[in-house]
Amino acid sequence: MVKVNFDVGFRAASNTSSTKVIAGENSGMILRAFVHTSCFVPLVFAVEAIACVKALQFAKDMGFQRLVLEGDSRMVIKWIISNSVDHSSVTAYINDTRSLNSQFLVCKVKHTLRDGNWAAHQLAKEAFDREESLFWVEEALA
Repeated sequence: MVKVNFDVGFRAASNTSSTKVIAGENSGMILRAFVHTSCFVPLVFAVEAIACVKALQFAKDMGFQRLVLEGDSRMVIKWIISNSVDHSSVTAYINDTRSLNSQFLVCKVKHTLRDGNWAAHQLAKEAFDREESLFWVEEALA
């Protein structure tokens, strides 16, 4: 089973965000990762929901079938796990996440504390200094 951690960084002054996703083994070995910076993002909560969608899409694109998805946004994780209907500004992203989730053989969704998401959080901070998306596939993270 692959563990997929996602996290975001958000700069309200410039409405920019960075998304990072790390896929690794239980041993801690990183298998794949990516960072992406976006502009004109209005709310940090929307960024967290979008990052969750990106994490699942990344896992799907990498061919993972059994995974544990972890993020440190308690509300996003809570909405994904629940079957309740949400009418907020992130409804479409929550629905996209639920749809992608159903395409895996196993996809456990869990909340993690920031400490449990440390590597993804560090990548998010670093991503602000880059203008292009970066992907690491079967190579060392620098």
